Amino acid sequence: MTYKINGITIEQPTSGKWIIHPVMGLDGYGRPIYSAVAEYELTWNVLNTTGMYQLHSLYLASSTGSAIVDLPQFMSYAYSFQSYTGCILYEPQPQQFFAEYYLGVAMTIGNIKV
Repeated sequence: MTYKINGITIEQPTSGKWIIHPVMGLDGYGRPIYSAVAEYELTWNVLNTTGMYQLHSLYLASSTGSAIVDLPQFMSYAYSFQSYTGCILYEPQPQQFFAEYYLGVAMTIGNIKV
């Protein structure tokens, strides 16, 4: 199982997590209403320049449209990957650069219909 963006396998992240939906309001029965779209954050503790270039290139390529992203399935009983279409890529954000490596890189994927 691998993470992919537009069919291209990316460097395996150190971690990934679904970002909790904020409550949009309450329905007539008092139950919470959540957004129909979610976000997923990928993080790399250390990423080489090739990996960072790949992420940034994928971000630039998708800046005029959307992306197809393979991520762990949302709220699944088994750890399996699913392709999500119509996703928006946020620009990769490194925290530091040291000895030809990017440290603490985060990339968020938004508009994921779950």
